[in-house]
Amino acid sequence: MAPSQSSFGEARKLLSIPLFVPAFVAVVLAILAEALGFSYIALLAIETIGLSPFELGAFLTLSAISGIAASTIFGHLHDRKPVVWPLILSLAAKVLGFGLCAILREPWMLWLNAAVFLGVSSASYALLFAIARGYLDGANDAVISSGMAALRMGGSLSWAVGPALGAAIVAWWTIEGVYLIAGALAGSALAVVVIGGLKVLPALSERDPIDLGVLSSTAPIVIALTAYHTAMFAGSNALSILVAREFGSATDVGLLFSLCAVLEVIVMGIFVIRPAAGPSRLLLLFGFSALRSLRPILPFRLFGPPCGRFTSANFSGQSASR
Repeated sequence: MAPSQSSFGEARKLLSIPLFVPAFVAVVLAILAEALGFSYIALLAIETIGLSPFELGAFLTLSAISGIAASTIFGHLHDRKPVVWPLILSLAAKVLGFGLCAILREPWMLWLNAAVFLGVSSASYALLFAIARGYLDGANDAVISSGMAALRMGGSLSWAVGPALGAAIVAWWTIEGVYLIAGALAGSALAVVVIGGLKVLPALSERDPIDLGVLSSTAPIVIALTAYHTAMFAGSNALSILVAREFGSATDVGLLFSLCAVLEVIVMGIFVIRPAAGPSRLLLLFGFSALRSLRPILPFRLFGPPCGRFTSANFSGQSASR
């Protein structure tokens, strides 16, 4: 019992770290907005606006490319100068981006929204995570590990709740209402950042330069993550359309995504209470093997996504333990 009590004790210490709790709340609200909005983005584009599959791909790709550019620029700025305005700008873009999704009906307008507002908004999670991680500097390794896992579990919890909330909104209101609520949640995250006085703390130590040794050592995990997320995002967008058209309704889409995220919440909760002592490659291999073996058969449409979320949780858990 002693190790368990100690783990709970380390997790409770997070409550006393200045500004960590507001940062955690902002993370949850921002990811809840994304989970709500992006769970239904494919259905909005295809069913409501009438985009073709190619146009949907262009829309999502524009958002991703813009997000990479914004995240890179804001990330470099975060490393060099402790300012909070990039986070405020990113959250404001999230409010506008989701709000415009509720009213825009022309494809070119949707593409412009993706390239400008939704792209810039995608940097908010990384910025929030980096700011919250800075508040953990100076704590012991166990508290840092618990804090990192708590942030990831907060994101996972948002993905468990957000799509189900979207399902309720679609059932009792409209799909446009999903984006009005998503914009309101993003606005709430922005309010927490501003009213809570979140700020970027300067690093306590110099960061090691990125050289060829760092790049070569991280290349395998970067390649694995890229391949995994490519498969996950490609499959999830197609899955939402397939479920809505052939297996159920738009409501079932949100419920399925929430079900997928529940397993990730459970696994990440374990890492919060009892951080991993070392790499658990067997768990990763199990997740990938289950995902691959179930893919060719029909039940994959129900069980494949949860296996993917299990694998994602273990990726996060490995990072949380470092």
